Amino acid sequence: YRHNQQPFLKLAARASYAALRRAAWRVPGEHRVRALESWLTRLSGLSGLSGLSTATGGPEPPLPRTGFGVPLSAGEWHCFRVRPSNHPRRRISGAARLLDRYIEQGLVAGLGRVAGTGSPRELTLALEVGPDPGGKQAWIGRGRARDLAVNVVLPFLHGLGSRHECLDLYQRFSKLQENELTREMADQLVDPAWGGVVTTARRQQGLLHLHSLLGGAS
Repeated sequence: YRHNQQPFLKLAARASYAALRRAAWRVPGEHRVRALESWLTRLSGLSGLSGLSTATGGPEPPLPRTGFGVPLSAGEWHCFRVRPSNHPRRRISGAARLLDRYIEQGLVAGLGRVAGTGSPRELTLALEVGPDPGGKQAWIGRGRARDLAVNVVLPFLHGLGSRHECLDLYQRFSKLQENELTREMADQLVDPAWGGVVTTARRQQGLLHLHSLLGGAS
């Protein structure tokens, strides 16, 4: 969400993917999720918040001495009246589990291989992170995974050079979750008499592109 975009960018600068992967290689496989989650949470400055437990327990693994920046302040985050499922600490926990999944093969190589199947379903599954044993809610659910696929993974892989297969896969993605911008632009541009017009992710992205070109519809 937009209120936490800047803090997450700062967190990414303090804990780069390369540094996280290098540090995680030194941790036994069964403890990697715990370590990644702990490092990211402490660097975010949110580790002291109560009432937001994660599925891992035990003593805190030490923060590596090199490769990471200074922790953020908890005050930089927007947490007031944020639903528990959208809380930045929960997002961090989901990211830690996704990173752990691709530690061995690498995030880019792993997702690139899945994208090469040409299947929206397979790419979505590659980005979903189900609940831990005993948990009820997924760390990264299907809707969020589809958003990640269309808005992050495919554009990134396209930029690396896998253009034809990424465009082909992008064209196969059905409509994503609605948001305030797509609803706003559809209300202004789509006549209800036309019936269902915005039925694919591409058409939703088109609405977002028009919104950007117009500088924000009013």
